[in-house]
Amino acid sequence: MSLRLDELTDLIDFFSRVALLDTYSAPAYISEKPVPFEDAPLRYLATYPVDHATKSKAEPFAPPNILQSTSASFLSVLSTTRSQTPGALILVPSPHIDPSSPKILEPSNFFQSDKEPFDWSEATINLAQDLVFGAINSTASHWVRHTGSGGGTSSARKKNDVREGGMYI
Repeated sequence: MSLRLDELTDLIDFFSRVALLDTYSAPAYISEKPVPFEDAPLRYLATYPVDHATKSKAEPFAPPNILQSTSASFLSVLSTTRSQTPGALILVPSPHIDPSSPKILEPSNFFQSDKEPFDWSEATINLAQDLVFGAINSTASHWVRHTGSGGGTSSARKKNDVREGGMYI
């Protein structure tokens, strides 16, 4: 199999950019006017000047707001590396306020959460997907919500529900 030069260039461009998807706390976001969660926009942080398409679909994650997530750390590393790999972080609004850091570091229990389950709208997910793939100069078909065998789309979890990466013994 051989690649044409333009295909090879596209492949290199694909891997020479990084796009990350994460959430930000809409209720804790500081802005001139309070924005209800239902109206909270998607936001972005980038290590390069973003294109008009991104600016028209999302707003910048602006100071004095701060992210302390793993994805924010990755973006920080991308901005300081010698290669100057362009990176973008697309942020979807979350209705939850992140808890403060624990005083004592203990193992996490990802199967038990104090947070209520939350589903974003199909439009929000598709917009976030467009922004993530646009950041790496690519496209993807839109996400479609599939209903389970019961016909519903509830994301409520049963306590002790075994998820991906878990084991049932």
